[in-house]
Amino acid sequence: MNKLSKDIIKGTNKLEEKYIDLKKMLDKQTIYKDLTVPLGVTEDGKYHYVGFEDIGCLLVTGETGSGKSIFLDSLIISLILRNKVDNIRFIMMDPKKIELSYYDDLPHVKGNIISDSNKCYKKLLEVEREYKERIELFKNKKIKDIEEYNELNKNLKLYHLFIIIDESCDLMKEDNSEKLLSSMINDCYKYGIHFIIATNSYNEEYFSKDFINNIKYKITFDLATKADAKMVKEKDSDKLPTPGEAIATSKKQKVKYKLQTPYISDEDIMRVINYFKKD
Repeated sequence: MNKLSKDIIKGTNKLEEKYIDLKKMLDKQTIYKDLTVPLGVTEDGKYHYVGFEDIGCLLVTGETGSGKSIFLDSLIISLILRNKVDNIRFIMMDPKKIELSYYDDLPHVKGNIISDSNKCYKKLLEVEREYKERIELFKNKKIKDIEEYNELNKNLKLYHLFIIIDESCDLMKEDNSEKLLSSMINDCYKYGIHFIIATNSYNEEYFSKDFINNIKYKITFDLATKADAKMVKEKDSDKLPTPGEAIATSKKQKVKYKLQTPYISDEDIMRVINYFKKD
């Protein structure tokens, strides 16, 4: 990680003091698990990292300009730098065709970036099939999770699959999308499947309160209205004026804290993409 982050990501010295550069967080990282990535820095200067080993779904919310998209980029780039291509795969869904299109050339991405909401739903059905196949595989071999499986099958390891869904409201309009996601998000991490769901606002027509409450890990940036803040049960999340400022919540660890999430420039993103892109 240190070699890659120094050789590829250049970082920037032009950030205001209140912002934190992704390169700085990567270079200071001391937990070198494959799925551990920078989360941000709290007001007391403490660096926080999060491991996706036990996260089935991360919900990322924030209105336009809040820093949500840059945070998604920092997660994706960090995972790419931490993992060999055969250890990680992404399925990316971007109905607005804005935020994720430049990742299309990466060998880590399965297929093309999906923008049609109906095709997104069909792809989720494929993910569900893989999820069920892995459950059956582990059950037959009496294995509890992907870490144990890969330890016992070093020549036939399973990759971790990350499903990135940006502007998820568009997908949630599809009938049964919520039910389909709900059936997987609580334990899919055991089988090496992880969801990162991002949205800039909530509509109870598409997101039920039960679905939101079922998600154990949340990163909430500035939201447009008190109604949105109430929907995610994050008081004052409509009062986060600094881009990149967010509230991190883990129901499993029963913690909540405000932090400044890491910044990565478009130039650094392209450096990583050009380094790894498909031939």
